[in-house]
Amino acid sequence: MIPPRETFYRYWGKAGTEVNNGYHLLVYHCLDVAAVAKCWLEASSLLRNRYAMMTGLSLAQAKAWALFFITIHDLGKFDIRFQIKAPWAWKHLHSQWHATIPDTAISHHYWHGEYAVYWVFEDLAERFDWKAGEEFWEEPTGKDRWSAWQPWIRAVAGHHGIEPPAAAQPEGNPPLADPGFLQHDRVARLAFIREMENLFLKPAGLTLDDIPPPIDLEFLAGFCSVCDWLGSSTENHQDKPRFTYHASKTPLQDYLSARCEIADTVLRESGLLAKSITSGGMHAVFPQFEHPHQVQTLVDEIPLEHGLTVIEAPTGSGKTEAALAYAARLLAAGQAESVVFALPTQATADAMLDRLTAVAERLFDDTDVVLAHGKSRFNPRFIDLKKAASRARGGPEIEAGTQCALWLAQSRKRVFLGQIGVCTVDQALVSALPVRHRFVRGFGLGKSVLIIDEVHAYDAYMYGLLDRVLKHQKAMKSSAILLSATLPLPLRRALLSSWDIEHNPLDTEDAYPLITQATASDVHLFLLPQSEQERLAKQPARSVKLECAETPDMLPDEAVERAIIDAAEKGANVAIICNLVADAQQLARQLAGRTDREVTLFHSRYRFKDRQKIQQVVMSRWGKEGERPQGGILVSTQVIEQSLDLDFDWMITQLCPIDLLFQRLGRLQRHDRMRPIGFEEPSCIVLLPEACRYELHKLIYGNGKAPNSRVLWRTEQVVRNHPALRFPEAYRPLIEAVYEEAPWTDEPEKIIDEFEEYWQAQYASRLNAHLISNIENAWNDDDSHVSLLTRDGEMSLNIVPVRQTPVGRCFLDEERPIQQLEDWEKAERIMFSTLPAPSSWQRLGLPDAETDGLIWLPMETDGNGGWIFRTQKARFHYSADKGMRMERNESTD
Repeated sequence: MIPPRETFYRYWGKAGTEVNNGYHLLVYHCLDVAAVAKCWLEASSLLRNRYAMMTGLSLAQAKAWALFFITIHDLGKFDIRFQIKAPWAWKHLHSQWHATIPDTAISHHYWHGEYAVYWVFEDLAERFDWKAGEEFWEEPTGKDRWSAWQPWIRAVAGHHGIEPPAAAQPEGNPPLADPGFLQHDRVARLAFIREMENLFLKPAGLTLDDIPPPIDLEFLAGFCSVCDWLGSSTENHQDKPRFTYHASKTPLQDYLSARCEIADTVLRESGLLAKSITSGGMHAVFPQFEHPHQVQTLVDEIPLEHGLTVIEAPTGSGKTEAALAYAARLLAAGQAESVVFALPTQATADAMLDRLTAVAERLFDDTDVVLAHGKSRFNPRFIDLKKAASRARGGPEIEAGTQCALWLAQSRKRVFLGQIGVCTVDQALVSALPVRHRFVRGFGLGKSVLIIDEVHAYDAYMYGLLDRVLKHQKAMKSSAILLSATLPLPLRRALLSSWDIEHNPLDTEDAYPLITQATASDVHLFLLPQSEQERLAKQPARSVKLECAETPDMLPDEAVERAIIDAAEKGANVAIICNLVADAQQLARQLAGRTDREVTLFHSRYRFKDRQKIQQVVMSRWGKEGERPQGGILVSTQVIEQSLDLDFDWMITQLCPIDLLFQRLGRLQRHDRMRPIGFEEPSCIVLLPEACRYELHKLIYGNGKAPNSRVLWRTEQVVRNHPALRFPEAYRPLIEAVYEEAPWTDEPEKIIDEFEEYWQAQYASRLNAHLISNIENAWNDDDSHVSLLTRDGEMSLNIVPVRQTPVGRCFLDEERPIQQLEDWEKAERIMFSTLPAPSSWQRLGLPDAETDGLIWLPMETDGNGGWIFRTQKARFHYSADKGMRMERNESTD
């Protein structure tokens, strides 16, 4: 007979099947997770220091509190309503207790995560007097103590994706159960808590009578979740045993010591323990650069402090290398363990992957380079639990191994658990949103240097979310680096305000290029050294000739189309950049019908798998090492204006905001090479509207609620008044002029009125971002919700084109029914088959989104290698080379 003080040995924590796998005692699963946490903390000085910094305690005591609370993360499983989920295991553990097995119905609404908080409160209420009495005047003396406990227990109890809400007293009662069982469970929980106190707190000179110190809830929640995932792995990806089931009584300290050896192996297999091997700086990370230039010359001057660093420099001047070299210095100083690189689009993320892979081996001894929406050769080694995903059950009670498998099945999530992660900025912003497991992203960012490229490229709503992300980085004593060639003063000030600095010294007359760093104590401006300024002054200025072409719809007229074709036939490589996908598709069709030269179309409205292929074609032709065609035409949207190292001989672009226009011009004669006759100097035609009729163009540069016609009108005036632009001299003054808050003297009244509406909508969007980030209810962390919650503009629908067959839905180019795929495989395949679309299409008869947030669009073959879906109002066409396009029926207004 087990003594009452050891009743916790009668509870299972993991259960397979009665015939095959048996069960794993709950106390031992809790110690498995603690073993992972213990070994990880011992291997990571950064994590140890973060916990010490947050708690204000010694390393030993901070570690003790962390291990104690992580060990009780599954306290809610010490309950008959959980135990009865595997009645055969409960019966076996209680074979000497001749009690009737309760009906399994009592387990249907019992979620062990949230009830861990409930039982801590109830079971320790008498000891700590933190529960309000029945009389309203009875003030509990332990109220402040409960406030101190809450962040800790809520964090570890949220390991299945959602932190239980804060409350002076947890609300709700578990489903009814026999009092005899409940008393047995309470005795077990208290005995377990007492043993964990003996095992972790007392050796550090602590007891439960000490008040837990402050802690960042999300950092601890993310750490605990990953430890739980790893501690739940019974085998590795090669089927070698790891945390196998253990059902016989073993002394707790002996068990923990034995499992620590396994934990160390699992951590190394996961790739989480790779060490920085660089001293940092330009020469260590980029030894091929004999003479660093521009902002690269400042890398070694930037202080090694946790801070927000803003790097402003011209397109193609080496900002990315400077950011990585400084990040490497932070890694070497032990202020970060990884790098997360966030970019505005999938195309730019893909391109950045190859650049980062080239330097990864100089940063870490054994690196996982992870692309957020991945190339298979860079899949991380982080524990492969795909088998577990096939055993998934619905609701919050999904096992930790299954949770891990399903979460990581969409490879976008993996970037937060590698050494170098590359993702779109949306994936980083999710850490500020109410989605399941957001704290895993926040934990990953909190131990990383977060680098955000092209930080000028977002809307007010996204800046509202970014504000929260940056504030969290500051709270974690982590660092962020923001890159841009084109930051207007209001945005520079807003970004620095995210770091809660007391004063903001920025000005419109600031030097350019410039590095600005905000630390906990001050703001520092770093100008290029005098020698570099003198060197640049001797360089010939880059001058770009601008021509204007005014057309009714801002599309090339007959003369411009003819010029494009003539240029390509003379051997020039021409880029035409449109603001709207529909414009790009229409123009590509027109040009393809008029020339034998290949016309390549590149935009965002493809299935991801098709978009990747087209992007590879674009990079192979016009990238730095591309095999340039003898005369080629690319019709594209904004997907090429940011971060892609592309080079064209001539450019035509629709009017866009001045900062984005400069970005587009950065793809014009970017590299030093021979040009065709007639195209020796960079030149660009800017397509302008008639009579300020910007129509849809001003909407896409608004924020989804109001247009931004001012920035387009002012940019138009700059283009009309500047037949040529000199760079880098043009960057600062022209961008500041276009974005200055005061109206221009000749600004039309209509433009002023529209800007007032736009400004109010901007404020509302930023406020909405803050409000939604405070919501406690959590959505599933899938791509449909990421798109919905991180964007406030046009792209808000997620469409999955499919074929409807007698055996079920199939992806367009596959025969296997989707419902036959394993859950992990289905998640990944859906990601590769999803495309974005404007929300306005919903009014044209598209099916409603299903519970997964996706619109499953049944399409039929069109007889020409493509697919079609018809409604009463429109026709939707899809092909791998043209993407998704919509044509309204003639009868539709």
